[in-house]
Amino acid sequence: MEKDFVTLTYTLPEAHIVERRPAAKAPIALAKEARRALGELRKYLRSDFERTSQYVKDSYEKQYRTSNAKWYRNYTDRKMVMPRIEGDKIIVSDKLVILSAHMQMLSHIFDQLDCRSVLDVGSGRGNNVIALASLRPEREYYGLELTQSGHERSLEWEKDLKEKAMPLVGIGEDMERVDFRKIHFLHGNAMTMPLPDKSVDASYTTLVLEQMPRDYPKALSEMRRVTKKYCVFIESFRESLTLADKLDLKNRDYFRFSYKTFEKYGLRPVFFSTKFLRKNKFSTGLLIAEVT
Repeated sequence: MEKDFVTLTYTLPEAHIVERRPAAKAPIALAKEARRALGELRKYLRSDFERTSQYVKDSYEKQYRTSNAKWYRNYTDRKMVMPRIEGDKIIVSDKLVILSAHMQMLSHIFDQLDCRSVLDVGSGRGNNVIALASLRPEREYYGLELTQSGHERSLEWEKDLKEKAMPLVGIGEDMERVDFRKIHFLHGNAMTMPLPDKSVDASYTTLVLEQMPRDYPKALSEMRRVTKKYCVFIESFRESLTLADKLDLKNRDYFRFSYKTFEKYGLRPVFFSTKFLRKNKFSTGLLIAEVT
């Protein structure tokens, strides 16, 4: 892997940070991790949960019925603080902070890879696409979403942003710069994408493969088919997980596999990192894979 293939950069929106504190010292952290691993092992010995595609679809259909404005209020609610890891620091913040960091990071990656068209696989209500478009409105964006309700909320962003300013990155971006003529929201399945071969420069997922632990190879094959240059993933890769994380994800039946397996599906890993703002629990890794 090439160490200097890309540079990861982002700025945290200070208005949404409650506090910064040092991570627990090694002995304390190790003791907590051991207790958690033991608890997850007990669950593992009793668990037989299977995450089916219908279960996932039904769960998210319900979640995306909430309006974009109500969702935004929840994401920026200071009462709903969420701990995140950044290096040896714990960031306590609202939910917007991790979305902001990830979208800035992805936008910078696409700049460095010279990608002029980008596909969000599993785009949900479309907020990631809108965030990226506020940073680089000149790019062409596609969002592919399985659920009907998520697709409907995606199509409402143009109207919603005219009614109320909802900055998704939170570092002074101008939401009026978003060019909806360059944004295309599609309703469809990641296993059979409604796009021609090699139709976008890059495609990406952010915690979407985690919902398809058995079918992810089909999604990877489709991403390879429709993508010209690179596929980018922010997911719970095995290399980013502790033992307790792995057991926890096994019990929830989430994606938890090595990024090294992706080469089997025509996606050659060229960059992997965990040095960015991540979840405090079952944390994530970032993979850039070249389409071969």
